[in-house]
Amino acid sequence: MRNIIMNNIKNIVAAVFAIVCLNSCDLTRLPEDSLSPENYFQTETDLLLWTNSFYSLFETSEVAYQNADDVVDTQFPDYIDGSRSPETEGGWSWGKLRDINYFLEHSSNCKDEAVRAKYDGLAYFFRAYFYFVKVRRYGDVPWYGEVIGSTDKGLLNKPRDSREFVMQQVMSDFDKAIAALSTTKDVARVTKWAALAFKSRAALYEGTFRKYHGMDDYEKYLELAAEAAEEVIRDGG
Repeated sequence: MRNIIMNNIKNIVAAVFAIVCLNSCDLTRLPEDSLSPENYFQTETDLLLWTNSFYSLFETSEVAYQNADDVVDTQFPDYIDGSRSPETEGGWSWGKLRDINYFLEHSSNCKDEAVRAKYDGLAYFFRAYFYFVKVRRYGDVPWYGEVIGSTDKGLLNKPRDSREFVMQQVMSDFDKAIAALSTTKDVARVTKWAALAFKSRAALYEGTFRKYHGMDDYEKYLELAAEAAEEVIRDGG
């Protein structure tokens, strides 16, 4: 009988100890065979590798070649002959925007503030460029400044934001990029001068579009275009 009682006491003590350990110890382990937000975005190499993919947003040389004035295409594109439709339209893609917003949500893992600011600036540049292209193609589009969860039906089904609101966000993102990016010349990577040049291009497009479509505030965008271009001319070397 005495042995039975002692065994019961040991079992009770062991159970209590296990409960205490489970409540006080964090047993969560990060995956060792794959990346996760918790163990990535910590070094400059991490930030560089992630943001390298953003450069695929730029139009390719093939697109520029097809649109050159010394090239005669043997077929009319769908946007010329009027056959473009939602089924064939390929521009309504938002995957790259998710990559950009995902980066901005997790870049704080990098504790080197100077490094983080530089790559955040690059992300802001590409978000501005992404939305400039979308506005140029569609007009009003939904603005997303955060990663959308798969179950967030409110954001997934939100209506389009106004063209004016989106372009204000575009100018704001360009300004953040201009403030953070390097002034050192680089023919392969986006710098402050590239950000200024693209801000000027986007503002010039928006200003002239608004002017010739009878919309307000076109002067504001034309002035922004002139100011950004002047800074490149004056200080860009």
